[in-house]
Amino acid sequence: MKASDCILVLASNRKHVQQAIKISLTSHAVIMALNLDTEYYLRSRVENYDNSIYDFLDNSSTLSQFQYIRDNFDTSYNWYKDPTNHQSEQQGDNAFKENDFYRYIRDRFGYFLVEFERSLNFAQNVIVKLKPKRIYIPQPHNYKGSSVMSGTLKPAALFILAKSQKIQISIFENDSINSPLRMRVGQLLRQVRSLNKQVTREECELLILANPRHLIAMNLLITILSNNFKTKILTYNVTTDTKRKLDSLYGDYLEKERFFGVDLMVKLRRVKNNTKNYKHWNKLTINKYINQPLAFKFIKDKLKRIIDEEADEIIKDYLLANKVMSQLKPKILITTTDPDSKILPYVDKANQLGISTINIQHGAFFSVDPPTNVPESQYFITWSRLTKLALTGNKYFKKVKMFEWQSPFHSIPHQSNYLVKRRDFRVLILTAIYIVDVNIRDYYYKALFESLSKVRSKIEIVVRTKSFQDPISLSALSADNRLNVRLDDNLDLHESIRWADIVIFENTTAGLDAMLLGKPAVYFNPYWGNDFFGLAKYKAAVTILNKNDLNKIVNFLNNRSIWPEYSRRGNKFAKEYFGLNVNDKSKEIVNILKKVIIN
Repeated sequence: MKASDCILVLASNRKHVQQAIKISLTSHAVIMALNLDTEYYLRSRVENYDNSIYDFLDNSSTLSQFQYIRDNFDTSYNWYKDPTNHQSEQQGDNAFKENDFYRYIRDRFGYFLVEFERSLNFAQNVIVKLKPKRIYIPQPHNYKGSSVMSGTLKPAALFILAKSQKIQISIFENDSINSPLRMRVGQLLRQVRSLNKQVTREECELLILANPRHLIAMNLLITILSNNFKTKILTYNVTTDTKRKLDSLYGDYLEKERFFGVDLMVKLRRVKNNTKNYKHWNKLTINKYINQPLAFKFIKDKLKRIIDEEADEIIKDYLLANKVMSQLKPKILITTTDPDSKILPYVDKANQLGISTINIQHGAFFSVDPPTNVPESQYFITWSRLTKLALTGNKYFKKVKMFEWQSPFHSIPHQSNYLVKRRDFRVLILTAIYIVDVNIRDYYYKALFESLSKVRSKIEIVVRTKSFQDPISLSALSADNRLNVRLDDNLDLHESIRWADIVIFENTTAGLDAMLLGKPAVYFNPYWGNDFFGLAKYKAAVTILNKNDLNKIVNFLNNRSIWPEYSRRGNKFAKEYFGLNVNDKSKEIVNILKKVIIN
């Protein structure tokens, strides 16, 4: 059959599969599954089904993925820096400058550009090789914020290329997808809490701005600082569970949402309307898309959509930053997630007012990280010599003023237990969110679980995902009858770690938490092919950096005699990585802050 007779079908759920099978009864159809749940369902319905999507992925991950990051974030940041954007929408000292607004959306736009170019290259590759006469796709999804990191723009890319090349294309009937119940409840809770307004005009020396999870983990440091300085705590997105913990630890703390009153709501409407009127999405230029007008229009439309639909929360923080800093007048602002858009407006306002700004490292940083991780604070506290060394390899961190301290989020546990007396054992898999093709991740997840099925002993597997990570593919893996797999529903990371005998982790410091608790560990990063933590040098964990390395997992799990040594070396490495291999340094941080205040 000629290639031009081919019909391409992209399916993202079981309803699409049923329609795809009907199409295949009368035509030569190539059916690609966009996730593992759909792929496994196709296997159950179509004899000898093989998901050909993997044949069109770019597996040369290290170089190509980094190239996507660098070029597209340069585009996003250069657009923000465009001198034509430097006009002020309002007059006066507290004016919301239009350029300021674009500063806070540049990162989410950069993530979108990365995924779009990658998806466009995939679509081009598919069309060139298959030459389909017709294409069926799911409804393209509009990812908000940086959630596109856990999604794909392949349907949108195929739609654009099909239109530009006059290939017939059909979109499956839109499947209404409701937001998760936990997310809807959280939104409702925040709305209710925002009705109970807070007012404070009491000034402070230190203002600590962080999310509830970080505040809870930093309790020891915050207690030390509160005993030495007049300290205020500002947080946001408080849930029922975190409220209970925050109340028990601190009692008195401020919430951003409860500061936003009618006065700021009036300003919000005016600023948003003015921002829309400037239409700066029309000033975007990207040379690589000069000869692809439909693709470029799609990008500009997305930029406009970000401004139209995601501006409210960003502008709220900009307006709140002015109010909070003016009322509390702190000498120092301490944050943990600068330059996140929920934090950056406060850092910018503090810098503008001459308030010293300090950002404390909250997670792993690597040499290939995009500029979205680089803080705008005057100082950056990194955990140790090892973490500082990793940062020096990132070109975006070259100008950051760093000094070493230790992680305030970790402490040496009272007991590190690695002895496993059971015949069977438990494996905890810790996933991470980062910029990599979701289908490449699925490819390696399948390979990982195939390897785990070869282990001699009976194993119980728990997969712990990150917040807002789409678990659909991992849920499908949990249905594999050969293995006892389930998704983790425990809110406490350390409880999950204590349950496990072995931990397999991606690019997340949660894996080092496990090593700190004495768990033998496997570092799983075939996506990039790099040992970003430098674990192999210290023999601190088994490292899986490509598909051929997967045999090492089987050998490791089958050989319990080597687990104690990996436990010991891993524990030593984790202590050094978090800066816990030295004596108590609490006095050091207090003295540093005192000098900053005096100056």
